[in-house]
Amino acid sequence: MTFHFGTFFVQWAMVVHFVAVGTVVSGLMIHAYMVAVFPEERPAFYSMITGLVDELYAFRHHFKWWREVKILQRVEEEQDALAKIEKELQYVANSRGSTGLGQPVTAGRER
Repeated sequence: MTFHFGTFFVQWAMVVHFVAVGTVVSGLMIHAYMVAVFPEERPAFYSMITGLVDELYAFRHHFKWWREVKILQRVEEEQDALAKIEKELQYVANSRGSTGLGQPVTAGRER
């Protein structure tokens, strides 16, 4: 079942396959060793599984990324706060019967 490639191609494909498997297994063993021996690398190992790291680890090991995330969080918080204030102002303006520009709303006839 070589799909008509010939034995030479199949033999080399087996060699490449075994080398790739050996590389993957050795990488896994190295990662397990680092988790067992270096406790400061545990968050990195767990992040490969969960996709999350704690803020202190990100600050110490990936400061530029941490700073970028914090800036984006601050911008989002400010935008949320402004939207909340605008919503409250609109509610107050509507509840007082004005247009929001200090002009009272006239019902039916204009002055």
